[in-house]
Amino acid sequence: MSNELQLIQTDVLSPEEKTTLGTEIDRIIAAHKNNRQDINRLVFESVAAMTTADEAASELSGKGFFRRLIGGLTGDNQRLQNKINTNRAAAQYAYQQTLQRLAEQNLMSFDLITAVNNKLNASMVAVGEEFQRIYEGLGKFLQHNRSELVRLETRLDKVERNVNLLTWQSSIEYQTLDGCEYAELDDASKIVCLARDFYEITKGHWTTSDLLLLKTAMTDIDIRPKDRVNYFSALREIAESPVLTAKLLGNREIKPLNDPAYLIAFGTLKKLDSLQQDEAYIVNTVADYLGRNSVAAAEDDIRTNLTAEYMKENTGVSLDTEIECYDLILDLLFNLQQAESEQLLMLPASLVAEQLHEAERLHIAYELDKAFPMFQSLAEAGNGRAMYFLGEY
Repeated sequence: MSNELQLIQTDVLSPEEKTTLGTEIDRIIAAHKNNRQDINRLVFESVAAMTTADEAASELSGKGFFRRLIGGLTGDNQRLQNKINTNRAAAQYAYQQTLQRLAEQNLMSFDLITAVNNKLNASMVAVGEEFQRIYEGLGKFLQHNRSELVRLETRLDKVERNVNLLTWQSSIEYQTLDGCEYAELDDASKIVCLARDFYEITKGHWTTSDLLLLKTAMTDIDIRPKDRVNYFSALREIAESPVLTAKLLGNREIKPLNDPAYLIAFGTLKKLDSLQQDEAYIVNTVADYLGRNSVAAAEDDIRTNLTAEYMKENTGVSLDTEIECYDLILDLLFNLQQAESEQLLMLPASLVAEQLHEAERLHIAYELDKAFPMFQSLAEAGNGRAMYFLGEY
């Protein structure tokens, strides 16, 4: 299959205007190509815009990066700017060209493509032949580029492998969670352990070759990469288990997400947690209302339905979808990496207080070498008192 993405055919732009648009897209990509966080957002934004049926063209061209693109079309290019602002096909064409150029420059990582494809497969498909064609075409485009990444690395004369990863993979059958060997865990627990261990060993930086090593580790603990699991069910199992949540997040919590559309897994986990904590009153209110009207409903079911509706409304996806176990691990790794880069993970308040107390005890005991890294870690997490002590140092 050709690597060309040609889903949006438009004659509304002249060859000269397409050239100008391409130059401006290249400028934006060049400005952000070294920031993976920005590139990830741009890819999600582009796919979402191409598959949105009910937004006006001005709303499509007014999203994040494209505000900068349109803003750069001034002077003689004002007419082109107006076209993109008023014609949905022109705006979608701009997003299509962005995806094409990102692929040509190998800026879409293996895990990013997997996460985007997972979202695409879970998206609420718009009615109409046009959008069905776009969905299918984007899926083929993403799969093609994921395969190309694998082929590119396997063609290299020498592929350097992370020695720590190889050691971990060779001893994976002896690793344990809460005293239980990985091979004896259920699938959701195995997936969480593999994702978190891999993230910690690579420190959030990996190659496609490293990600492929995960498949061997999976088979070593009796979970087949292509086995399918329900996306929502797996996330609910994680959210309902303090052990799995702590393992996945490294004993931290997810901060409120302004836009869960590109972090679907963490957006779901956060909403499930919120409905058990800060927003528990919503669940209680619904349960009380249903009870007074003689309708039996378990709080877990209410929480599940509210989360599903919240994600459907805010991300346009149906969480009740099947996904390969390997792709779920990659999806969790993408969420972890993006959340870390945006500092969306924080220590629980109780743990912060505990660590701060211990750091102060060490400080008073003049064990400064032990206290300093604890204050530093807490300060980086935003704790004001720890910042004060760093100032003292």
